[in-house]
Amino acid sequence: METEIWKDIIWYEWLYQVSNNGNVRSLDNKFKTYWTRIMHLKGRILKQCKQKNWYNYIDLYKDWAKVKYTVHRIVWEAFLEKDTLRNQINHKDWNRANNSLDNLEYCNPSENHLHKFTVLWYKHHWMKQIDQLDLEWNFIKSWESIRKVANELKMTACHIWACCNWKTKKSQWFIWRFSK
Repeated sequence: METEIWKDIIWYEWLYQVSNNGNVRSLDNKFKTYWTRIMHLKGRILKQCKQKNWYNYIDLYKDWAKVKYTVHRIVWEAFLEKDTLRNQINHKDWNRANNSLDNLEYCNPSENHLHKFTVLWYKHHWMKQIDQLDLEWNFIKSWESIRKVANELKMTACHIWACCNWKTKKSQWFIWRFSK
């Protein structure tokens, strides 16, 4: 296993660092309290929280102000240069909790959208094995994927998908269901 490489977080040098594996840590720090007492804080790896959209975020404090940052954006900005043409960061394996540097890639909105539908959505939905049933629910044949059925029987793939997901009752005089 490779070792973790730690770099300072931009705008938070001497306070926080981020690793290439997606961990964020605070550094040993001294600061004055409201009553001019000096506090010593020992550095530690910070706990990441999940947003409603399943991205991990972290709260960073500087000069008594708290700011929320997504972890994948911190990792990317600490280790790689900004690209003016691309402004989104894509998780290659679609796991938003995996913020390691080798899982992230810079992309523009159209590339991100294309990745979602060509790689991920296709893999998860169009490549599932499905069963073909007649209208009395008798098994006819098991198919490798929705795409195979659509190509061989000259049918519309989205209608088969809708039937598999219980959106419609039948498609082309057949009932289609995902195999168990």
